[in-house]
Amino acid sequence: MKIIDKMKALANIRESHGIKQEVIAQKMGHDPSYISKIERGKQPCTESVVNKYKKALGAPDLPLTEEEVAAFKQKLYEWKDSFYYNDTAQAQKVQPQLQRCAEFIPLTHIKNLYYIFSAMYYKTIGDIELMEQTMAMLQTLEHAFDNEHTYWYKRKLGVQAMFAYKYKTAVDALLEVERLGEPFKSSHEGLYFHIGHCFTEMGYATKAIIYFEKSQKIASENMNHTFDIPRRYFIAENYSSTGQHQEALDILNSCLRDELIKVTSNRKISPIYRRIAVTYLNMGSYENALRNIDKSLEYGDFNIDAHEINLYYKSVILCAYNKIDEAILYLNECISMAEEGTLHNILYNTLFHSLSLDSATSICFITNIAIPALYAHGKYLSLYDVYTKLSNFYEKNNKKKSLKYLKSAVNISESLRKGAWI
Repeated sequence: MKIIDKMKALANIRESHGIKQEVIAQKMGHDPSYISKIERGKQPCTESVVNKYKKALGAPDLPLTEEEVAAFKQKLYEWKDSFYYNDTAQAQKVQPQLQRCAEFIPLTHIKNLYYIFSAMYYKTIGDIELMEQTMAMLQTLEHAFDNEHTYWYKRKLGVQAMFAYKYKTAVDALLEVERLGEPFKSSHEGLYFHIGHCFTEMGYATKAIIYFEKSQKIASENMNHTFDIPRRYFIAENYSSTGQHQEALDILNSCLRDELIKVTSNRKISPIYRRIAVTYLNMGSYENALRNIDKSLEYGDFNIDAHEINLYYKSVILCAYNKIDEAILYLNECISMAEEGTLHNILYNTLFHSLSLDSATSICFITNIAIPALYAHGKYLSLYDVYTKLSNFYEKNNKKKSLKYLKSAVNISESLRKGAWI
């Protein structure tokens, strides 16, 4: 991109944000007439002047050229990678810079991507209010009417439904996007990943595997290995949930052997050991399950969120092993350390689904160990989540139990509303 084109782009951004030339001129130490001339290409300027203009605009890292946009997109994926693997300290460090840049980026799929990742980030750190605000911003973004922007807009709505746990709505929307987006097939890596995630949450393991493998194929063609490990992790999870435990273990062990793991952070190793532990748990091999969850604790204890998740899983494994006293000990440690948002995520992601346990084992753990411990620690929002989930679980097969747990959830909600436990 020529310097004159960069200046015109910057001028358009300045005007769209209602910033006067006088403000830019004052910050740059120039006359407003000089700013007017360089914006219109009436006076030559250098790359240094462009950078000063960007700094005065408030977005020194604002991407303008194709190369800069590509670099910004890579930063977005690296940011997502950091909080996805529980490196929240790094994610918090990078987030303000990305937010500042995104404010000045015109409506493109890159801007949509930023807001989608931001919603995921706020969900990960347990800030539900900011997550909902970000999703509202996504919903109100004005979108262009050409095919590409329509494609990204519809895709954004599908992902938005996924974040709201409306997986049936999300998967219907995303499958429509797949049909609409034939010309953008090279961008379907993330789309297929999201469809696979929705099918996983809905319990359709075979369909989930198909879409994760489609995502993997496009990533290989694009030489993009950013989400290689998460994809293989989810494929293994779905194999395990369909009883193909050995196939799941083969995939997970290949992740550990992969050179990609050896040259990146330990934070990628901890969830793999945790998934291996859960797979052994599903096989009834409790000693192997405990050995691998201890490995996950070893690699994950640098980050408090990962440590809490591992403590929770160890408690579940010990419960299944009938070591109840030890299970209570580890769960109490987990709850005492966890923020309410973190605890919400742990409970949501394990209740009746992610563990892939038989329901009897899950309910035994939740009713006999988790609920008393949550009461003891005063974690009433998490109790509300648990009772709601139990009510939904029993809704089809045991209306009486479903109603019992629904009443418990309502009672907690009313007490919280009245401030009885605050």
